[in-house]
Amino acid sequence: MQRVYTTAANEEFGTSYSLLSQNFKTNEGVTQAEWANTFADLRSIRFVEGPNARVSGNTATVEGVTIAENADRTERNTVTWRMVKEGGGWKLDGIPSFQQEPVSG
Repeated sequence: MQRVYTTAANEEFGTSYSLLSQNFKTNEGVTQAEWANTFADLRSIRFVEGPNARVSGNTATVEGVTIAENADRTERNTVTWRMVKEGGGWKLDGIPSFQQEPVSG
């Protein structure tokens, strides 16, 4: 799950997009270009809490707090992610909870 964001911050959008589940891509209707655009201003991201995962079979709930440094602002994000095992690895399947608090900018 961390890799989804760190690769996006490093402008490795294809790698980041490949870490999304097929369900996520379908339900969100997001293309690789749209996914890349979501992170166009992201410069870096770091976890200040977690990530903490609860795994049950082929699904996991992951919680954490990140500091995202964007081109024009810094944000503290408290997030819950849903992960699924797909194709032999863990993929981001959903973001059921996302709270954003501006730190600066």
